[in-house]
Amino acid sequence: MIKLIKVYIATTTGLTAIQRITEEDPELNSVVCLSGKAISLPISAAYDTFVRNPTGVVQRCFGHSAFRVDVSSTIDQGYSWQLGLIIAHALKNENRLSRPDSKKFDTIITTGEVDRDLRVLPVNNISEKFKNLEEKLQSIGVSPENTILVVPTGNEEAVTGVIPESYIEILPVDNVNQIFDHITLPLVKIGHSVLSMERSKKMV
Repeated sequence: MIKLIKVYIATTTGLTAIQRITEEDPELNSVVCLSGKAISLPISAAYDTFVRNPTGVVQRCFGHSAFRVDVSSTIDQGYSWQLGLIIAHALKNENRLSRPDSKKFDTIITTGEVDRDLRVLPVNNISEKFKNLEEKLQSIGVSPENTILVVPTGNEEAVTGVIPESYIEILPVDNVNQIFDHITLPLVKIGHSVLSMERSKKMV
């Protein structure tokens, strides 16, 4: 059975679920919407830039140039949503992205910026994003045993400062291929090479 994964983006106002990603006509701009409604969120223009060549990485990695993404709550600004969305795109490409009606899945909670070379860059307000994590997980009905926190390597110390390491698995990454490898997704090319590392079987 294929293991589905639900992706949440950690923000300063809570955890935002990526509900679905839908391919759109390449002539259209990509957009981020709220829960299936006709409401375009403020990050939509930045998301379109993140998707489309020559500025973005999603089209470069997965071939398509326009998408609609539905999320469970508003994301107003910044770029820390980028890591969650490229993980979600990789999962969708392998038919492993959980949908709102999925009954069984593992969970990734993440925050981080992604550059053109697929490096994961540190972001601000980490302590605030992961404060009271136990309460946040309870509110969305997620068990820490089936969840990993994926954070930029540069933010690892701040995360472990507010979350006991024994409570939940924390995966620091400095390149998106590290999380792809961890959840057994195909690695993507960076220039002429592919980052390779020992594979974890936790989310196979």
